[in-house]
Amino acid sequence: MLKVSVIVPVFNAEKYIGRCLDSLINQTLMEIEIICVDDCSVDQSLNILHQYEKDDKRVKVYMSKENNGAAVSRNIGMRYAQGEYIQFVDADDYIELYALERLYKRAKANKSDMCFMGMQIHQGNRSNKVHRGIENTYDSIYDGKEILGLFIKNEDFFLYSCSVFYNRHFLDRHEMVYKKITIGEGGDFILRALFQASTVLVEKEKYYHYCLNNQSVTHNQRERIESLLGQIYQYIDMFRLMSVEHDSDVLDEYLEKQYNKIRGGINILSKEEVDYIESKLEDKFSKSIFRMFTAKHSYISEFRNQELELIEKASKIVIYGAGYASCDVIELLNKHQIEIFGFVVSSGEKAPCSLYGHHVFIIEQLKQYCKELLVVVATNKKHHAQIRENLERYGFEKVLYLNIKM
Repeated sequence: MLKVSVIVPVFNAEKYIGRCLDSLINQTLMEIEIICVDDCSVDQSLNILHQYEKDDKRVKVYMSKENNGAAVSRNIGMRYAQGEYIQFVDADDYIELYALERLYKRAKANKSDMCFMGMQIHQGNRSNKVHRGIENTYDSIYDGKEILGLFIKNEDFFLYSCSVFYNRHFLDRHEMVYKKITIGEGGDFILRALFQASTVLVEKEKYYHYCLNNQSVTHNQRERIESLLGQIYQYIDMFRLMSVEHDSDVLDEYLEKQYNKIRGGINILSKEEVDYIESKLEDKFSKSIFRMFTAKHSYISEFRNQELELIEKASKIVIYGAGYASCDVIELLNKHQIEIFGFVVSSGEKAPCSLYGHHVFIIEQLKQYCKELLVVVATNKKHHAQIRENLERYGFEKVLYLNIKM
């Protein structure tokens, strides 16, 4: 009997697919099938797949009729899968040789629906920041919603598509399929699965090697729009599931955080880009929720007279905070034909290099200007005490705290 079906979506992966398949055919667990779905590759990927298929009868190759993306390829793989459990592996990644045996034994012993695992991130020569995956230890057997709340509370990143070992009958029973979106389809799938799962395990060991390469992700506007679309799908599905049954403040806070993040992303899109996202949503409910994001929300509608007077007298102005309220502040300053020196944040750990065409400074970089700069604070009031402490530490004296409506 087949114990594990490994599903590998493949598109133009000739440089990496050999390493991936070698890590699978040499697994210590022998009773597996390796389902490769080629998504109309135009390089040598398909020829490489057929050679592995010829050499090892456990390798099975299927071909998409048209290029549809990894989500559709995974759905095709699930349609043919016969194993007790399913593991997704991307073509440019690989897994430890003992991974499937250990995951199968633990999942089988505990009759788990889902088993998360640690991930080793390999960035190559890519300099972008990535999530590190699940870093904390979870030793119990959890209900899906319970572990979801813990992941969020502990700030563990649990949305990597290939970080979960699934019970195939669990997926079949709940008719789980990937939605046809380009970025974020794995996170959407995992969120929906967690709301159905009754037994979830977490393996801390990093069985999976997640490899970033220069070709795997681009950084153009279309990619950012597709990423935003994925976030919207995740929000809508979680909103839909939570509307039926939930009692978690953590999940409420997560939804609120995601809501503000999505609104901020939508605020800087053109009308054509917003219309494109709406056209990709599948049903009336989704479109209704999406309109909540596009409804105009103003964090600040106008400066008060004394605020404007102080701003107009300043020789140099910086805006403290790189959040979504700063967009409204910039619009107001532009309305009054007032230029800013840039933005300032407490730490550079998660800060962008620029925002709305202006440089983003770390606070200590501006201490030489502390006597002449007017710092306009555009954040939620709950952060003001910490901000005041930071500004006083570096000697800033001219500070204006705006009345931001969150």
